[in-house]
Amino acid sequence: MRHAICSMLNQFTYSSIIPAPLEKVWALYANVDTINKISPPFARVNFERVDLPLRAGSEMIFVGQYPPRWRWHAKIESFVPQSHFVDIQISGPFAGWRHEHLFKSRGGSTEMIDRVMFRVKGGEVFNKLFAPLLKLVLRAYFAYRHRRTRQLLAK
Repeated sequence: MRHAICSMLNQFTYSSIIPAPLEKVWALYANVDTINKISPPFARVNFERVDLPLRAGSEMIFVGQYPPRWRWHAKIESFVPQSHFVDIQISGPFAGWRHEHLFKSRGGSTEMIDRVMFRVKGGEVFNKLFAPLLKLVLRAYFAYRHRRTRQLLAK
């Protein structure tokens, strides 16, 4: 697995402070039903398979609700309660994808960090052309997710 991670060309990180205790933030993210509550409407999914409870080794297959109906098979590589979990793409829209979800207690708040390493399909030229655009999309996507997380936990 280390070789695949090292071959990732592109990295993206988004972080913010969520004004809620770590336990509450973790509980929200450890629930697979949360994905559609925090994702922008264009990125909502239907699950074909989810291995529950979530843990290292769990796999999930989901399909986008709206065209193009992309299919994504992911595996939880690491799962440490109230600390982090890491998912990797087995198959899907990228040549490679690794997403680290990190949670750090900051007093009564939580620092939430999303770190993504990815490789665009189509080789080096496509990575150079499309990675900058994809990073802009990821910034908007994760800004939305973090904002929705704050809204959901404020209730």
